[in-house]
Amino acid sequence: GKLQKFTLPEPLKEAIHEARRLKSREAKRRHLQYIGKLMRISDIDDIQITLDKMDHQSQTYRQHFKSLEDWRERLIHEGQAGIDEFLGCYPKADRQKLRNLQRQANRELELKKSPVANRKIFAYIRSLTE
Repeated sequence: GKLQKFTLPEPLKEAIHEARRLKSREAKRRHLQYIGKLMRISDIDDIQITLDKMDHQSQTYRQHFKSLEDWRERLIHEGQAGIDEFLGCYPKADRQKLRNLQRQANRELELKKSPVANRKIFAYIRSLTE
């Protein structure tokens, strides 16, 4: 789930998985203290950035969301140039899928239909950036 989005040191990941396994309340309490110790000696900048992206009130989240919206608009309106630039930034993206969604979005605009493809493009680029 959400834990996989975090870049954590291996000992910290293992400790978190171990804590989930524990049943005894006292053992879990001690283990959570150990996790706290590991977190204090770890670099928390990456963890904080990931948390900010998940917090809808944070400036980081709003900036990330705005950049996704900008990419969506560029992909729809700039055609092949927009797709090429996006692929330059996100090489794991599927060119064919982007082209199909772009065509679908433009068709929906022409026919004044509800923007289903817009939402699909947004969801797709969001999945690539997280």
